[in-house]
Parts: sequence; structure tokens; C-alpha cells
Amino acid sequence: MSKKMSRAPVYLGLAQVRFNRLLALDNYAPTIQEALRKLGYPDFRKVMAQTFSLNWRDRSRADKLSPRPPLLSTVFQHGKTLGFILLQDSLTYMATEYDVFETFSQRLLEGLGIIDSTVGGLSYTDRVGVRYLDAFFLTRETSFLTT
Repeated sequence: MSKKMSRAPVYLGLAQVRFNRLLALDNYAPTIQEALRKLGYPDFRKVMAQTFSLNWRDRSRADKLSPRPPLLSTVFQHGKTLGFILLQDSLTYMATEYDVFETFSQRLLEGLGIIDSTVGGLSYTDRVGVRYLDAFFLTRETSFLTT
């Protein structure tokens, strides 16, 4: 088990699991919302998410972004510090109240377990990604600016 730092540098932890597309996801939304509410994520809202794709395989179009139509995402939050974003093909967990990796990954797996059990089993997971944004503070001693 990791030891929690008294002043951890992680400002934002973000983890995403991509899985098979669930076209009937709206049918499962009430059951998912209720399970996540019981898990401690009572705030629920639908949000339009704009995405884009960088396709570097086609060199003639490498300088162009390929916008995609806006997607309806569902956000489940615990205040403004912890939350899940659910799309038809992914579940993202975000935390600005980062504890240790074991706690962070356990929460992601609990959310994924809810999706898996609600839809009767995901067919596959395609990709898992984890990103961290470190917090940093400039003080007078560490400032690169001169006065």
C-alpha cells in the first residue's frame, strides 16, 4: 500500500477505460445513476462533450483536426472533487481529491463494475489510460521572475 504524502503534488488524477460501444446506454442510465448514488456520487447531469481526432496515418491531412459530432455524456459527481464521465464507449474517473493510487484505482474499478453488471457484462475493454496533473507553486525563493 502506498503511503499518503502530506503535501501530495497530484492536482488531478484522471483514468479512462474504453470498452465496446453501448448504443442502448440510455436505457441503463437510471440503474447506473442509482448504483453510483449509493456509492457516493449523488450529483448527476447530462453534458454535451465535443471531441476531435488526430489521425497521423494520413500524412496529407496530418495538419487537420477531424471534429466529431457532439456526444451526450453523463456525469456523476461527489461535490466538485470526484466524479465519473460515462460515454457510450468509455468510463472516465477524475479526482482532485487524490489520496493514493490504490484508492484511486479502486474507485475506478467500482464504477466500471457497476457499468459491467448493469449492462449484463461488457464484451471487452479496449484501452486503459491514466494521467496525472501535478500541482506546482511558485514562491519567492523558486520564482523565475526577477523583481
